[in-house]
Amino acid sequence: MPRLHLLLFGALLACPFAWGQNPSPSAKDAAPVAEKCAVAGVVLRKGSNEPIRFARVTLESEGATPVKLHAITGVDGVFTVKGIPPGEYMLRVARNGYVSQVYGARHPMDPGVPLTLAPGKHMEDLIFRITPAGVISGHVRDENGEALPGAQVTALLSRFSGGKRTLSFAGSGGWRNLSPSETSGVAYSLRLCFLQRVGHPG
Repeated sequence: MPRLHLLLFGALLACPFAWGQNPSPSAKDAAPVAEKCAVAGVVLRKGSNEPIRFARVTLESEGATPVKLHAITGVDGVFTVKGIPPGEYMLRVARNGYVSQVYGARHPMDPGVPLTLAPGKHMEDLIFRITPAGVISGHVRDENGEALPGAQVTALLSRFSGGKRTLSFAGSGGWRNLSPSETSGVAYSLRLCFLQRVGHPG
C-alpha cells in the first residue's frame, strides 16, 4: 500500500510539467509580430553641406492605422527613427529658415515619393540637402512718402501650366520659408490691399 501511494504522488508531480510543455492552442495560433524598421540619415544645408541642427524629421503613413513619428537632428545634423512598423511612409524634413523637403523630391516644390519599409528594414544612409528660404520684407508708403498702416500685402505663388499663368496664395504679412525661384522655377507676385481708415483722404 505505501508503494502505491508513492507511485500516485509521483504521477501527480509529473502532470504539471507535462501540462507546461504543451502550449495552449491560442499561443500556437497567434500571428507572428512583424519586425520593426529604422530610418537614419543627415540633414545638410544645400550648397555648403553644413549640418543643420534642430531640423524636424516626420515619418507619416496614411491607412487604417495611421502612424506619425518624429525626430530632431543633433548638432551633427544626424537623425534616427526606430521602432517603425513596416509600410509606406512620407518622410519630410522641416526647419525654420529653410524650404521643407520630402523624400524623393527633385526640387523644393516636388511632392516626393513614398518610402517603403519592408519588415526589419534599416535605412541608415539618407541625405537631405535643404535650401535656405527666401524672405520678402519691405515698407508700404503713400504718395507723400509717409508710412501707410493698415495695408495688407499678399504673396501669390506664380506658376505656368499648359501655357496659362496661375496664382495661388502663399501668405500675408512678412514671409519666411518661401521657395527661391532660382532653384524651383517659381516666382512670387505681391498684391496690395488697403482698407481706408476713418479720416484718411480717399
